[in-house]
Amino acid sequence: MFVEQEAEHSVYHLVYLSVSFRNGPRLSQLHTCSVELKLSSAENVRAPVAWSISPMRVDDVKQMTRTFRLGPELRFLDAELTLGGYEAHSSHTRTAPFLLGVRELRDDPGWEFSRTRSTPLDGSHRLVLVVRSGRGVSTGITGVVRASTRGHLLRRYRSVLPEPLTLADVL
Repeated sequence: MFVEQEAEHSVYHLVYLSVSFRNGPRLSQLHTCSVELKLSSAENVRAPVAWSISPMRVDDVKQMTRTFRLGPELRFLDAELTLGGYEAHSSHTRTAPFLLGVRELRDDPGWEFSRTRSTPLDGSHRLVLVVRSGRGVSTGITGVVRASTRGHLLRRYRSVLPEPLTLADVL
C-alpha cells in the first residue's frame, strides 16, 4: 500500500559515493573529515530528502584490561620467587566513533569521520544515500568535503565539487 501511494508522486534514487584517504610519511595526518551534501529541486512540489544514509555509525571498539599486583617478588636472571600477595584484574570496553552519518530525512545529509587512537583516516570508504524526490522533477546534489589536521598548527583544507551532480527521473 505504501509503495503504491509513493509511486504516484515520488521516485527514489540510489547514490553511491566514495571517499579515499591516503597516508604517507611526508603527508599530514588527517584528524577529521566531513562530507556535506545539499539536495535541491527546481520545483517546490515535493522537496527532496535523504530517505536513508549508510553507514549510520562505525565505532572503533577496543577492549582494555588492567592487572594490579601487590606483594613481594624477587627476580635474579631466570629465577623468580614470589611470596603470596594480591592480584586484581579489571577490564572495560572503550568505544570511540570513527564515522557518523548525520541529518537523515533532511535535505542536507552528511557523514563525519574522526581519527581515533587506533584507527587513522586511511583507505577508501563507501557512502550510500537513497534520495526521495518528486516524480518528474530534476533533483540536484551538491557536495562539500572538509578536512583538518592536527599538530602544532591547525591546518584546514576545503574542497568543493566543481559541478553539481544532477539526478533525473529516467524510465
